[in-house]
Amino acid sequence: SKLNRNEIQFIMAGNTSESFDDLNELGDKYSIKPIYTGLLGKDELRYFYRSVDMYVHTSNYEGFGLVVGDALSNGIPVISTNVAGSRDLIKHSKNGFIADSIDEFIHFINLLVEDSDLRSKMATNALSIANAELNVTVMEDKVISSILRTIDK
Repeated sequence: SKLNRNEIQFIMAGNTSESFDDLNELGDKYSIKPIYTGLLGKDELRYFYRSVDMYVHTSNYEGFGLVVGDALSNGIPVISTNVAGSRDLIKHSKNGFIADSIDEFIHFINLLVEDSDLRSKMATNALSIANAELNVTVMEDKVISSILRTIDK
């Protein structure tokens, strides 16, 4: 089923002072009134992830993508820019989407807003893929393999 437009909320977590855009323009331009949480602690983040249907990551640069991994580990489908970290964690169309343009962001957001079955399937996939790939043993193996490949060069 489709989400009712009146049920859709834009929640901005983190330090809004570092944003390059004036997020208050969302209200004027798109009739969206953002909710700003500020920086969240570990316990607050758990509640945050339980309250959202999708996570949209618009960063133009990302090292590892910890916040993307956190969202996926909490069973939240992620829509992200095509940056390192996100690219490694998101299996396009399985646990989220990689967007290469604003038009793609809009398209993928609309897909998840309009299709609760897809949201649910991606949420299940996000959790299972994160459990398989973001556990300590797998991460240790990846780091060691990377170091060994570097040494062998």
